[in-house]
Amino acid sequence: MVIKRYEGDPVETFMSTDEYLYETAYEKERIGQRMSLLLKQSAVDCEIHRKLHSRERPVVSCMRFDSTTAGEDLAFRPNIKNEDLDETVLRNTSNKHRVLQKVMVKGISLIIDRNTKEVFDGPAWDDNQRLLRMGKMVSPTSIEFLL
Repeated sequence: MVIKRYEGDPVETFMSTDEYLYETAYEKERIGQRMSLLLKQSAVDCEIHRKLHSRERPVVSCMRFDSTTAGEDLAFRPNIKNEDLDETVLRNTSNKHRVLQKVMVKGISLIIDRNTKEVFDGPAWDDNQRLLRMGKMVSPTSIEFLL
């Protein structure tokens, strides 16, 4: 498309449908290529596949955590009990001392806090000492369960 422009005249450009679709597809392809590069660079297994990406342009440079770590070092600890505690966690954590009693009700294992009368799941306590609240004891013979 050729548009003649004279000095002082406003420029109006018109695009055909084909030109508009081409421009849109071209821009979409550029965005897709940039997203693909970012995903490859930040992938966990980027170092493993670095040779595979060596011929690509632009060159994929893998994200690294620290120059002193080896490739076998982990970026996290698989067991949360081995994680380092930070000051915020320690500041926001409070210890409660409970008097717990394990009871069986109709073949169901329950843990009851005698002070607060809260009822907890017995198997959750047996597995990893986690208190999963199930309800509250309203009388010595009645338990109100949470839904």
